[in-house]
Amino acid sequence: MAESKSKKESLLPVASQWEFETLVETLDERFFGIYISEGFSVGQARQALTASLVLKKQFNDAVQTNQFDKFFLNWYGQCAIDDQEDQSSVKKAILQLLQTEPPRKDLLERNEDENTNKPPAKRHRDLQTWEVTRQKYTVKTPAEVPPPELAEETTPPPFVAPKGWLDDFRKEVLVQFNREESENPRVYPVAVVRCSRGGKTRALHELARSLSRVEHINAAIIYVSFNGQTQLSPEEKLHPLEAVCRRIMYTATTGKPNQSDFDSFAKSTAFRENDVNDWLGTSKCILLIDELNLIESTMDAEFATFLKKTFLMPPGRGLVFSSHVVSINDTLTNCMRSPSDREVRIQKLPIAQDLVAARKMLSYPTLSPHLALYLGLIPSLYYTSMQNRLPRSRKQTAIQAYLKEGLTPEKVESLLLSLLTGCYTLVPSMFLEFMDNTVIDNKVTALWIPFHMAPIFFRLSMETSLPLNLRGCLKAIHDHFENFGEHKIQSGDGWESLFIVTLLTRCVTNSFCDLVSLPLLSYQQVAWNSPFDSGANFGCETVNDFVSGIPLRNSANSISIYYPSHAKFEVYDVILACWDLNMQRQLFGYQLKEGNKVPKASPMGNLFKQSFLIRGQPTNKDSIIRGWTIPSDDSLDTFFGVSAVNWSPKCWAALLRDNV
Repeated sequence: MAESKSKKESLLPVASQWEFETLVETLDERFFGIYISEGFSVGQARQALTASLVLKKQFNDAVQTNQFDKFFLNWYGQCAIDDQEDQSSVKKAILQLLQTEPPRKDLLERNEDENTNKPPAKRHRDLQTWEVTRQKYTVKTPAEVPPPELAEETTPPPFVAPKGWLDDFRKEVLVQFNREESENPRVYPVAVVRCSRGGKTRALHELARSLSRVEHINAAIIYVSFNGQTQLSPEEKLHPLEAVCRRIMYTATTGKPNQSDFDSFAKSTAFRENDVNDWLGTSKCILLIDELNLIESTMDAEFATFLKKTFLMPPGRGLVFSSHVVSINDTLTNCMRSPSDREVRIQKLPIAQDLVAARKMLSYPTLSPHLALYLGLIPSLYYTSMQNRLPRSRKQTAIQAYLKEGLTPEKVESLLLSLLTGCYTLVPSMFLEFMDNTVIDNKVTALWIPFHMAPIFFRLSMETSLPLNLRGCLKAIHDHFENFGEHKIQSGDGWESLFIVTLLTRCVTNSFCDLVSLPLLSYQQVAWNSPFDSGANFGCETVNDFVSGIPLRNSANSISIYYPSHAKFEVYDVILACWDLNMQRQLFGYQLKEGNKVPKASPMGNLFKQSFLIRGQPTNKDSIIRGWTIPSDDSLDTFFGVSAVNWSPKCWAALLRDNV
């Protein structure tokens, strides 16, 4: 122990002389894991790692406290170094390096590996500059840049939004445009935030056209995107300032963007902030950036300061951007390093609750309240659903990234728990773009969109590394999400499916409440429709016959949820069985009614410990009527949690009421 302590004490004085950037510049490619395997050069890998503010902070903390474990864990995660032997080798080599004096910076720069990419400032002189570009291309003035066009194969559908929404959006942008920067008030960026395929790009296009029609502002409307026809390359992601400057300059030289044309332009050009400022001159301008979230991980002070000094501080300028995630707001404003807080104003994107208008505008007569809620009330998803053009590729990429990090039951349970709590930190970063990221009670909240989440759980249900029972529950969650979207109002099936999704989630995550008042505080195993005696008939009509198939004794500390398949099954719609530490069975029954009626049939108290009547039109107080425990409106809201409460019968009843 004494020898170990001596080693630590001798390491600290030398390690504290190192800077994070110097460490990264000193290491070779064996330390960079996934970056090298995915085709990054050593220089690109170094740029990606030095851009990680989290990793840098953890390194600085480590050299001060001499506690490196957290730093190494995050290094392995950032570089996707999964093999324990590789991890040990990396850790040993870095610790040995930190016991030596750091190299001089001038020697590092002079001996830079020829295979590495030079930093942007050096590369800029090697590529085509703005002076060369002006000779090669016909360059528009800022005022001559036309509004963006949607890259659609067919005529784009009508823009679906409540009356006045676009006017309000434009007014908020113009408030910032006309405001003079001071300590108070600041000029704020304006953002639209929503899930993938949520209509962000369309909203920015509509805003651009709306602003271009406002004659008195006399401002250039410049639209750039990190997606679509000007997609961000891995190399560009490492240099966000250069990437945004290149796109601004590209709008000055071209009309409708073309992916092939832009790729050629991007490979041969490099621009800096002075090029943009020279081109803009004193012109009034509003910059619109689509999918700013794509550079969140590499965003730095240089990039954010450029946006602040060019599009927020000068009079007659403005900044609007879109993002999948709310976290980009803090990242941007923190990187701006303002003397005082500079918030981002969020403009909520429209939802389409007027189904009559949406059906008419989109020629979608079969759009039902269930389907609308399944699609998150998002107009763009209505349209792509109707066209059968719902894209899966981004979701598949996100799932692969999630699986690559290592799948465990605990990780799946954390993801499921976010359905109930909306806790943003429970959601893996790659899945945040498929949720409705919003702010509730000053907290960032992740709300599920069934259309996006159902296929994720279907894919996870096929992972053989998970326990078989958990896979069955995940498959059932997927199936009942799908059933919810497909069934008609008043069929009862949609109500049952929504309840089953939530009940499964509560049991798998051990998140019990009054509607799931089980004897134990936690259970180790949850199963769907099993175990069931092969000698019994799962498709029977009577409760006694069905219950005879549920074992009296089973694995201790376990739960099973059953959904009898007979269309006229008596008394109950859903049955929950649990077995205590002594493997003794207890039964709980649930009957679901979309309305407010109490069934004529009495609960079977001789078999069931408790019987619940779950009504879609509940009263204000919990009650017990004819042996049925009937939860109140508040109790049901608690049961469903922050996401599913938005899909309950009172929500689709409101849609029906508003669309008579």
